[in-house]
Order: sequence, then structure tokens, then C-alpha cells
Amino acid sequence: MNRRVFLKTVGLGAAGLIAGCGGSRRGQTTSSPKHTLADLQAAFNGESNARAKYLGFAAAAKKDGYPGIATLFTATADAEKIHLTSHAEVLKAHGQVAKANIKPHAPEDIKANLLAAIKGETYEFTTMYPEFIQRVEAAAFADAKKSFAEAKEAEKIHAKMYQKYLNDLPNQKGKTATIHLCPFCGYLTDDPKSIANCPICNAAVADFKAYA
Repeated sequence: MNRRVFLKTVGLGAAGLIAGCGGSRRGQTTSSPKHTLADLQAAFNGESNARAKYLGFAAAAKKDGYPGIATLFTATADAEKIHLTSHAEVLKAHGQVAKANIKPHAPEDIKANLLAAIKGETYEFTTMYPEFIQRVEAAAFADAKKSFAEAKEAEKIHAKMYQKYLNDLPNQKGKTATIHLCPFCGYLTDDPKSIANCPICNAAVADFKAYA
């Protein structure tokens, strides 16, 4: 092989390698309906497990003499039901059946349960949902994007609420609380007078459900 042919061959090989690398990077950022449907199933499973876990935490908190924190866990469990129902409806609209594998999660002491709840909520709004939203934007699933986005914003509030009650844990023994839930997106507050509408979906506070 002469020098000219050799260089031409090497050049073509390098160009192919570069194109291949570029194609690989594009493949990592490109989504598809298949990816979004898988993410919806994962979100449905996650929210279903969170709901089951929080109901267990609520029962434990009530038994241990923390009625206000029990109310918070119960209201948050219902917020997660709103999210899992939304994900299931999107899956159904695209011909899929939502499935969940509920794993047992034994409650611990009240502090450990609050910390576990904060960890789970934080993961959802900092990692899980942002990744799902990034992929769904590429796949152009408007209904899935809305479902993910509202859940993501609600999880931020859930984590803040849990942190608030954890910070006040020494004063929570025997203390009651009233938690208000937006029935459309899962937003929570213990101070409904501070807002006129839901900060996430703009629903009227008058439509919120009170837990006590």
C-alpha cells in the first residue's frame, strides 16, 4: 500500500470513529416513547412504594404519641396517591397498564422515619424526576412531562415539610397538626392562610383537603 492510499484509508477510519463517537453521544441524550413509558412505570412504582411506606410511618407515629407527624405522613401518602394515579392515567392513555412491586418497609423510630422520608423525597425531586423530564422533553410526551413536573415540585414541598417537623421533633410529642392537601397536584401546607392558590397548579385553597 502506497503512502497516499494509506493516509486516505487512515483518514476514513478516523472519520468513521469520530462519527461513531458523535453518534454514541447523541444516543445518550435522545429519548423515545419506549424510554418515557419505562420512566412512567418506574415513577408509578416509586410513588406506590412511597405511599405504602408513609402509611406505615403514620401508624407508627400515632402509636408512639406523635399525632401531628402521623397526620403529615397520612396526608403525604395521599399526595403520592395523586402522583401515582396521574402516572397510571398517562400510561393508560398510551396503551399501557401501570404495575407496582410493593416492597415491605418496616417503620423504625420517629426520627429515622422522618429522615428516610426526607431522603426519598429529595431523591425524587433532585434526581429521578429531573432525569425523567429531560428524557420526556426529547420524546415529546406532553402528558407525561406534566405528570412528572407536578410531582417533582410537590416532592420539594414534602421534603421541606418533613424537615420542618424533624427540626421541631422535641416539641412534637402529643402535638396535633392540620395538613392541607391540594387534590390536584399533591402540594401540602400547614399554613393555608399564607396562600390564595396552589403554588404548583394554581388550584384554589378552598379546594384543598384538610387532614387533622
